[in-house]
Amino acid sequence: MPPKQSTKLGAYVVTVDMGYGHQRAAFPLRDFVVGLDGVKSEAGIINANNYAGIPNSDRRRWDGGRRLYERISRLKNLPLIGETIFSVMDYFQRIEPFYPKRDLSTPTIQLKTIYSMIKKGWGRDLIERLNKNPLPLINAFFSPAYFAEEHSGWNCMASSRSKFLLPVFLCRKKISGDAI
Repeated sequence: MPPKQSTKLGAYVVTVDMGYGHQRAAFPLRDFVVGLDGVKSEAGIINANNYAGIPNSDRRRWDGGRRLYERISRLKNLPLIGETIFSVMDYFQRIEPFYPKRDLSTPTIQLKTIYSMIKKGWGRDLIERLNKNPLPLINAFFSPAYFAEEHSGWNCMASSRSKFLLPVFLCRKKISGDAI
């Protein structure tokens, strides 16, 4: 059962420090930010991959993903095969266009991989820390939203605490009563 929500004003704003795009998305929300220490402060935007006390296992997972992405990105300049290797990685990270409307609920390989790591404990420490002082959770990167869904047991359709595009296939399974 989700923890009771705090009446304090503010929210946890969670991003990652892998490039500037995700941090740019979080920056306009700085006036609402409550840090892991529970103090409302512009400096309190939480980097899910780099916060004080992050477990080594979580840091290794984040660093491993970043290193793989950087290596493949550098291979793009390799004659003959570089562009092909990068295109394969890019294909697995693609976001399907919204239109034309169609069923996009089938989980991707990327989503299945992320969830297998989450089920092994990735992100649990961060969510346990956030749950000590329950506040709304705003994510500028998708993985922390999945952490909250998996490690807190929030109903993905009814929760007003975590906002991001949560995995539709899990929502549908929960709604229909199917086992996950």
